[in-house]
Amino acid sequence: MSIQPRACASERRPQRGRAGLLVLLVLLALGGGAALLITSGFLEKGDPAAARPAVTQDDTESAAASAAGQDALTGISSEGRIEVGAPMPYKDLPRSFEGLGRISGSLEMVGGLEFPPHWTLRIEPSKFGSGREHATSRVIEFDGNETTFDETDLPLGGYTVSAEAEGLNSRPQEVLLFALPGTPTGGKTHVHLLLQLTPAGFVDGSVRDAAGRPVADLPVILEDASDQSLRETQSTAAGSWRFEGLRDGRYRIFYGSHERPLIPPRTFTFNAPQRLLEEDEIPVTASVAFFVIDKDGLAVMGAKVRGFGRPGGRVQSISGPDGVAIARFLPAGRYHVQADLAEENLAGMADFELRGDEELEPVQVVLYPRER
Repeated sequence: MSIQPRACASERRPQRGRAGLLVLLVLLALGGGAALLITSGFLEKGDPAAARPAVTQDDTESAAASAAGQDALTGISSEGRIEVGAPMPYKDLPRSFEGLGRISGSLEMVGGLEFPPHWTLRIEPSKFGSGREHATSRVIEFDGNETTFDETDLPLGGYTVSAEAEGLNSRPQEVLLFALPGTPTGGKTHVHLLLQLTPAGFVDGSVRDAAGRPVADLPVILEDASDQSLRETQSTAAGSWRFEGLRDGRYRIFYGSHERPLIPPRTFTFNAPQRLLEEDEIPVTASVAFFVIDKDGLAVMGAKVRGFGRPGGRVQSISGPDGVAIARFLPAGRYHVQADLAEENLAGMADFELRGDEELEPVQVVLYPRER
């Protein structure tokens, strides 16, 4: 009787491998995920691969993140504490604003424009972002040969960063400096920015009254929401108006006066180079003349006439040589005005009611000596 040599383990493995392949094909029809799990059990007990854990895609990405100096929990680059435009999975982690941070960056021109001889960097508390209550303001002036900036010792918090020069501005960028106690990165305490100067733009608008007529010579006031600064112009005969040299940001438009506008102010966001606003409508208004006299009935020149109406309207004028002062763009309502001639210590007051655009007789204001 011939004795067949015993098959070695290596010779038996292909058979088991074929069985495993058959099972794999069946399981693939049922569900690919379960098949991968079951087939791993067909490895021999002594095979080194059996003791080696499977490497998943998540493990590969975590390893790559570690190699790049990133915290797998936050996704923030730990090298130099620099993170610009990265996702924010850390938004639900407890943040701390204790400590100091740094904002650095560079400035470049867009479209081949010549670099300005002087420019300004603005670092201001964010208007809407978190941490803004911890931020501080800095305004730094630079010469044209300086194209980089590096501001240190900034309290951690929410900031808005922008650059501007005469006729030029950059789009504001939101920055959040914060600490993440107990994480490998420690948070984000340094941000590096690229700011680009572009030509400042202009905004156009127009205004009509409730009767559909264009309103000429109406004071139009522009308020910059970033610093509450005011600029004023007047509407043309066609009711149109324009403000030029605007940097990107939020603004408000007032008609008539800033203190008592004819309609609620319009708020808008501006991005260069231009924007055209929808036409606005104000109530029908009228002009009122004031006749300022002294107690003897003589015309008083140079008296300041000021007052307000309800619900709106503002009176602000100065009497001429004939004692007449004119106030324009007054809507219907009840008014109280005061007049005074400070150098002669004279003062007086008057009340009147205006209905629509009716022609009103001059309102007489008598000045009397003030009691000392």
